[in-house]
Amino acid sequence: MRNLMRTCVLVGALLVTTVVFAADTTQPAAAKKDGWWIHITPERTNAELIVFDIGLNKDTSKVWMVWHKGDPSEIDLPDDMKEIFELYLRATAHPATKQVYMSIMFKDNGVKQMTFNSEEDHSVKQSDHDTDAY
Repeated sequence: MRNLMRTCVLVGALLVTTVVFAADTTQPAAAKKDGWWIHITPERTNAELIVFDIGLNKDTSKVWMVWHKGDPSEIDLPDDMKEIFELYLRATAHPATKQVYMSIMFKDNGVKQMTFNSEEDHSVKQSDHDTDAY
């Protein structure tokens, strides 16, 4: 039983590593803010990296990118996702015990403030508004 548990832990670690490295790791360009975009507050975020999954909903989401501490703090979503009405986003902090402070934005509208460690996900609409966001 102990060997089976070790095997499961090892396989899980390999899957997380594979997902993190399969994501787009190129440094994002400055945000145009002409659709969906993300604002990370670096002075309040102590996670070393954040893995982002995006999609139309949870079932269609996929790993989009990995943000590393020191990368630009404002990031546009890909062109094919910029104008969708409803967005699903999951953010996962690494290490999981570290804090992330970020906002989901649509153009000049603060849609959702997210403060978490480990991970958090939301389905949001362009018309949603959170007064605490960015």
